[in-house]
Amino acid sequence: MTVNNSFFFILKVLVISALISIIIKYVPSNFNLISQTHLALPIVFTPTIIVLIILSYRSLSAKDMSK
Repeated sequence: MTVNNSFFFILKVLVISALISIIIKYVPSNFNLISQTHLALPIVFTPTIIVLIILSYRSLSAKDMSK
């Protein structure tokens, strides 16, 4: 894996995470989720968890391919 591929992968993940964050910020106002504070942490940390899953999956698949 070259540095160029890694850079573009990280860039794609960051763009996707930013889009998810924007969707989370502006869409829930249409669904009346503001009064439900128990959903605050999952809503805030969803993009971070998605990025973590993507990066860990890519790391594991890179280790498997190197064997």
